[in-house]
Amino acid sequence: MDPELSSTQILGLSVALIATGQQNESALLIKRNSEMIEGLISSMHAYANDLYSHEQRELAINILKFLVKNFSKLEEVDRSVYRLFVLTRLRRDLVDSEIKIQGIFKRKLTNRGVDDSKKGVPKRLLKKVPIVLSTSEDPKEIEQFKGFYHILDLIDDREKDEINVVAWNESNNSTWLLIFDSAYKPALEESVKIRITSGEITNIRKAKRTEPFRAALTFELPTIQPELVKPW
Repeated sequence: MDPELSSTQILGLSVALIATGQQNESALLIKRNSEMIEGLISSMHAYANDLYSHEQRELAINILKFLVKNFSKLEEVDRSVYRLFVLTRLRRDLVDSEIKIQGIFKRKLTNRGVDDSKKGVPKRLLKKVPIVLSTSEDPKEIEQFKGFYHILDLIDDREKDEINVVAWNESNNSTWLLIFDSAYKPALEESVKIRITSGEITNIRKAKRTEPFRAALTFELPTIQPELVKPW
């Protein structure tokens, strides 16, 4: 391998190798140029995003998958994990399942293994339903429900005219099931994460043993601040 290759040449060759199914060779090429790794990975991520924006989605996703598979220990790749997770949720037909991206994404979110999803909900809180988020008597207790929720999955319940959202709340290190009226579906579908600033929690249902969330929260007339899918 020519030691005088520029970073631009290495980037172009690496992408060409990925495009032709030679991911191992691409990884070796990048690793041989260890002094350039961070810059190359950052450039590859930006290039993947440009490709995706210009409808070259298959190659864009393959580049992100390549970064996650071969360089997941590097902090720069966290953006690839996050981006790829959102794309797998939005466009499942374009992504193969060989990388369990939801598991990788969840581990990144769970603060190095901290997961309090099995803690349940305090009885004192259950007795307060319905809970008005904007006028609660105990702001500290309610604040956790107003934090950022990273959307993991969406389930369309047409029979009940509801949209169910499986989401990770970074304020309490827990997965929750959030239930909204189906009118909120368009805003939720392309959101990376949301923040609920007001509204009522009209019901809190305890999770069953087999359910992977802490509790199911039903919201009525919530004010949702969405963070939409956007380029990084």
